[in-house]
Amino acid sequence: MRNTPSRSRAKVNGRPHLGKSKSELRRRGKRFKRISAYRLSLITIVLCLIPLDAGQSYASRNSLLRLHSPPGTLLPLSAFWWSRSTELWALWTLLIVVLLALAWVMSLRRVERKQTAVLHTLRKEEEKALRDSEERFRHLAENMHDIVWIVSLDSRVTLFVNSAFEKITGRTCQSLYDRPNCLDLIHPEDRAQAVATLFKQVLEGYEGDAEFRIVLHDGAIRWMRCRAFSILQNEGSANQVGCIAEDITERKQAVEALQEAETKYRAIFENSMEGIFRSTEDGRYLAANPALARMYGYDTPAELISSVTNIEQ
Repeated sequence: MRNTPSRSRAKVNGRPHLGKSKSELRRRGKRFKRISAYRLSLITIVLCLIPLDAGQSYASRNSLLRLHSPPGTLLPLSAFWWSRSTELWALWTLLIVVLLALAWVMSLRRVERKQTAVLHTLRKEEEKALRDSEERFRHLAENMHDIVWIVSLDSRVTLFVNSAFEKITGRTCQSLYDRPNCLDLIHPEDRAQAVATLFKQVLEGYEGDAEFRIVLHDGAIRWMRCRAFSILQNEGSANQVGCIAEDITERKQAVEALQEAETKYRAIFENSMEGIFRSTEDGRYLAANPALARMYGYDTPAELISSVTNIEQ
């Protein structure tokens, strides 16, 4: 009766060691379940990351033979669990690698969130600075007595014009937004020269000012001094043009009045029958009219001025 088990084992496919192997596998399975009970959360992560079929690198050649699997084939996950050569250090190594990978990914996410927050903060600061700059520019332009006009060459639209345009020309700012062309305001006699000077300022950086007359809707004439300049963008191309126009009508009128007064004075000075002169404090002639020169016997006032150095003598 004691030899019966041996004979029964020998009859199982001619492999007497198979029964022992199965008992060993059951023992190891119970041991693995006990370990899993203590480390359920960690092992769960590993088992979720292990593929459904474990490769040959997880089991030795003897294990493959005992589980009736030829070398070079993939073992199911259950075979990996119950293999005699399965060792816990492989699971721990895989777990550590997974945890390190998760930590690395989380650190990258944190760095990315920080960079995104910094970029968002910088963008908000730049937008605020741009709004403040535009507000300061508008406040400054609206309080100027000169016309400030910015036009886009690409889209041919008016980007900005201040309220001085309405005060000087009598036209509304909206008319310039609707139709960004005010050449018809320029006096026909001055239009060609004014346009040529403005283009020269923009294209060649000409430093001279363009002075021309404009005709208002009621026929009144006003003098303008205008300077155009290019506004460079990031690409380096001048796709915007700015223009500052000053009303110099009163100045022109004052200059004309002065010239007219000088003309009248010169006529009186030259044609007077009485001697008229201007001199310095030390008695030297600065100017003399022909009548004074004749009184002193000189043919011209220039001879009188050069000959007489002291009018008191």
